Amino acid sequence: MVSAYATRLRLTLATVAADHGGELAAAIEVPGLIALKGKIVTADALHCNRRTVAAITEGGGDYCLALKAKQDAALSDARSCFGKLSPDHPVARQEGAAHGRKETRTGTVISAEGLAEHHDFPGLRAFGRIESRRETGAIVQTETRYFALSWTPAPEVFMAIVRAHWEIENALHWQRDVSFREAVRTRVVHTLYGTWPRDQIAQRRPRDEQWQTTLKNANVRVRHIAPLPPAKCASTPD
Repeated sequence: MVSAYATRLRLTLATVAADHGGELAAAIEVPGLIALKGKIVTADALHCNRRTVAAITEGGGDYCLALKAKQDAALSDARSCFGKLSPDHPVARQEGAAHGRKETRTGTVISAEGLAEHHDFPGLRAFGRIESRRETGAIVQTETRYFALSWTPAPEVFMAIVRAHWEIENALHWQRDVSFREAVRTRVVHTLYGTWPRDQIAQRRPRDEQWQTTLKNANVRVRHIAPLPPAKCASTPD
């Protein structure tokens, strides 16, 4: 399932099943189901492609999409643009400490003028960069992330938008994985059944005693991990 989640409202606005076309095809369908005018769409690098950004811009929305090695040409130009920054270019910094680690993030936005046509990338106006430094005791980790933007926000706004994107992990994915135990059920079914859908497993005719035993044990494990709520029956006098 591919969901459009509103971080401020903490609501899922639309959901499309990722069936035959997979996640990418479902994600391209989602923007057409909601009003995007005046809204900003964030997504990971899988969705940083011409078809997705075209669907977003045609709906009147803006985008902030992660750039990774799969978009090597655009990523290379983004790095090149940031290599030409002047010393007084605006930046935003955030510092925080939690869970035994200290993290510093620096955000920068730079124009990508003329590159939308060069890369045939609808609506591209700017690139964003976030440099992170994480200290956990004596261990120091650094990471640099790049983003494609359809407008040129202030660095503080850009950083807030990227940060808000990760609320999806806590507010949506966490609830689905922990409260509804979707990740557990999906993982167990996938481990036990390989790539077969459950309905095909149910239709498969057991061919030998070993298969019958495997299927029986699998069903028991799935029921144990994701049990159905017991039915409530009202008692009536005889």
